[in-house]
Amino acid sequence: MSWFPDLGTTTQVDSGEHVRAVGWLSAQQPFPVGAVPAGILDRLWQFAGKSDDSIDALGWGIAMGLHDCELCNGCSGTRNFGVPSSELLFVAPQMLPHYVEVHRYLPPAEFMRALMQSPLPGTDEYRVLVAPFRRLHERYRERCKEERLERAARWVREQGGSEQAIREASLRFFGGSSTETGELIRRALTKA
Repeated sequence: MSWFPDLGTTTQVDSGEHVRAVGWLSAQQPFPVGAVPAGILDRLWQFAGKSDDSIDALGWGIAMGLHDCELCNGCSGTRNFGVPSSELLFVAPQMLPHYVEVHRYLPPAEFMRALMQSPLPGTDEYRVLVAPFRRLHERYRERCKEERLERAARWVREQGGSEQAIREASLRFFGGSSTETGELIRRALTKA
């Protein structure tokens, strides 16, 4: 799993001024330890157990591949969840309760407050609270796609602009060579 600093604005699944990373631990990076207040661990397990509902409500893709705990290899997960709090969305990996329970990771206080106040994923209240973040995520994904198209078009130009280069760019930058992707790259070539 990738490491992101607590309360940073970038994670593996979302990014932006509204995002706050929590619990993206690495064996190579120090992290705060301590006891969490009563009820936090149970609530974390509830959120982690409903991570699919969180992913659906937020419009996140599902991470491919199993991520093992770098600290002990005793836990693995593939999902993430979001905890809304006013203008912020805390974004955490599904393994967060494991980190708290086994490795004594101490999440930021503002995250723990939001966790206890937020409705659980899968409820109408949760979907309403995260709807603005879903829209922000859709814009983020669109920006990422545009940036990837620009990189692909630059690469095609560097390769001479041939149809073969467009097919190779489709594979290299988008993981597949579809007619639609090729057309998007052609359009990006004409913009520059």
